[in-house]
Amino acid sequence: MYWKSFNDAAKDPISRRAFQTDFEGKWDLEYDPLQSLRRVLLALHESQVSWWTLRESNLLEKVHYPVTKAADEWAKELHALDKLVVEGFVTDDLRTRATSLGRTVDRQWRSLKLLEEVLRGLGSDEDQLREVVGPLRELNSLRSKISGHAAGREAERRKAEVLKKHKTYPSHFRNLCTQCDSAIRTLRILLGAEH
Repeated sequence: MYWKSFNDAAKDPISRRAFQTDFEGKWDLEYDPLQSLRRVLLALHESQVSWWTLRESNLLEKVHYPVTKAADEWAKELHALDKLVVEGFVTDDLRTRATSLGRTVDRQWRSLKLLEEVLRGLGSDEDQLREVVGPLRELNSLRSKISGHAAGREAERRKAEVLKKHKTYPSHFRNLCTQCDSAIRTLRILLGAEH
């Protein structure tokens, strides 16, 4: 009875994955976009591609799904995801590739604009550019507007848009991870998985 007095009632339901693996003893074989993204980025790092690098060795472990409905937690994880994915692009390599493909580049352009030019030089159409670079731009924009600067009208507008479309921040984050995973896997094919 004494130990029972310390028990708290569950505040949230247990996740499907935790129930399946911890209680039923079954493997979880469902697609997990964040885990898949981590695997492809680790593979890029290990194959030492010239166009992407892991900036810090522990970044793969620093990104997690937001668990609560709190905007601050979501913003923190967006920041970590952007550091992992977008900041990993090697600007000098992308600039060299774009130039070698006959594209005119501006010295002020950052990685995502350079990536677009490389893809254009490789013959990608606007639909493929939206599919590949779009999620990366969304991630980078959200990081800047939501967690990178003081929240203002723009940040509040973006939060409202996300909640209207995805209902919760964790749902949006999972969807964004899915799109980024697809984008990086496509880039791995288009740009090459080896240096």
